[in-house]
Amino acid sequence: MQQWQPVSADSLLIEHVGDCYAVYSGATGDTHLLDALPVEVLKFLVDAAPCSGSEIAALIADVMDEPADAWVAQVSEVLERLRALQLVEHLAH
Repeated sequence: MQQWQPVSADSLLIEHVGDCYAVYSGATGDTHLLDALPVEVLKFLVDAAPCSGSEIAALIADVMDEPADAWVAQVSEVLERLRALQLVEHLAH
């Protein structure tokens, strides 16, 4: 199972701005505007990395009081989008 981690947890700054979040990555110097779910995924990774997509889905499902299976596909998609933004990466084997 693929494990994920933030690219640089120490250099991430997350600020709530209106109905979204500004996420600054000191590793790239980029700022991204994200919705709540990607930010929650990032926060879980900062707190508990490395994590698999299934583990993150289970954490979100617990918070939302829903079955984890309902979140696996969404979390997987979010992780790939965060990877494209260079905010998260696969853990090296």
